Amino acid sequence: MKSSSLRWQNGAGRTVCYLLAAGLLLAASVAAAEERPVPAAEALTPSEVAGSAGPVTQDKFDVAVRLLVEGEIVKAEEVLGELAADPGDPQRAAQARNLLGRLQRARLAKEQAAVPSDRQEGRTALLATSTAAGLILYGAGIPEILDIEDDRATIGLFMVTAGASFLVPYFVTADAPVSWGMANLAFSGATRGAAHGALLALALTDNPTTDQSIGSAMALSAAEMVAATWYGHSAGLSAGDAHLLGVGADFGAVWLAGYAATASWEAGGNQTQHTVTGTALAGAALGFAAGEFYRDERQMTWGDAEFLRMSGLVGGFAGVTLSDWLGLMDSQTGERYISSIAVTGSIAGVVLGDFLGHDQDFSVGQSLLVDLGTVTGGLLAAGLTYLIGDFDGTTPYLTAGLLGSATGYGLSYFTHAKPIVKRTAGWLERHLQGLPVPQLSPWAGQDGARGLALAATF
Repeated sequence: MKSSSLRWQNGAGRTVCYLLAAGLLLAASVAAAEERPVPAAEALTPSEVAGSAGPVTQDKFDVAVRLLVEGEIVKAEEVLGELAADPGDPQRAAQARNLLGRLQRARLAKEQAAVPSDRQEGRTALLATSTAAGLILYGAGIPEILDIEDDRATIGLFMVTAGASFLVPYFVTADAPVSWGMANLAFSGATRGAAHGALLALALTDNPTTDQSIGSAMALSAAEMVAATWYGHSAGLSAGDAHLLGVGADFGAVWLAGYAATASWEAGGNQTQHTVTGTALAGAALGFAAGEFYRDERQMTWGDAEFLRMSGLVGGFAGVTLSDWLGLMDSQTGERYISSIAVTGSIAGVVLGDFLGHDQDFSVGQSLLVDLGTVTGGLLAAGLTYLIGDFDGTTPYLTAGLLGSATGYGLSYFTHAKPIVKRTAGWLERHLQGLPVPQLSPWAGQDGARGLALAATF
């Protein structure tokens, strides 16, 4: 590493850049689309719509009205065009021109209303993502992998790279549609791509150098961000679809890597490293594909996908706590199974989250409140446990953290979820039809009431 007080890596400049990048990411998360008014359509001239001149008759006007009633707007406009261009009856021609103009304005307004009012609603978030990636990764990484010693060249190259990370996508997307789905998937590509690049270096090399890791992270981050933006546009992804694909890729990588760690535990060393990292990359691809399949089955909002992510994290935490209860953390033999148990718990959490989140349509704010409630609940419980007494081992703290997280998760969910009692009652009603229903009935004898009897109706 180069040593100089002027280098941004070791000075205040790096802190400023990180703060600026964090601000850009925060701004991207709250950016809102601006509605554009639908422009008024001007009526075409009679010469532009008239097919052929003919006599102006009441019959043709009646034909145009009948076509309008039947929904044949285009044919009605053709007939009215002929009437408007016929000089035989100026009064009738003026009426036809007036009606024709109103029809054309209504039709064009309807066609424009079918198009999103803002075709670039996600552009601000997309540019914030690319700029933050330039400040944090590209601008810092290029001077490093080029091994530039000159301070002026290092700082100048950093500034040029960071600036280009905004200007290039700014001009490329100047007239292009940028949806929230594209922006969300681009964020996943830029951030996860950097992690995938680091994993690729570990999978291909026993002991990758810093330059190799940074170079691989930069290459895959840029490639995945561009590919994700293109795919988000071509597939017409919504923000919920894009977030679901990102969550699927994350879980796929972690789940397969966890099971691979258990399977290759005995090999150890570089062989385990290559197996786990290679499996993680394959799992990311499989998770993305699973998310693509799953989004066709369920129409998720961004909040629904985020709720699914937090459910999986809570399940994974439960798996780690269970491993501690079983004493696996203190056993060299049992350590190999911790990752598999955690992954199994995470899968169970996702299944539970899928059930709880079905048809909820969580908003962004609601899902983030569930996230905050879960995290703060775990911290509060673990912190109180730490203050109460000095316990040996990690079991009391993990247990308290799990109970607090589960409590925060449940309270946050039931605060914002649709009435789950009604939904559960409906499910029971559908599945219990035709089964005997137990009930208490009065039991009377010759001398009057004797008590209650348990009966069942069929």
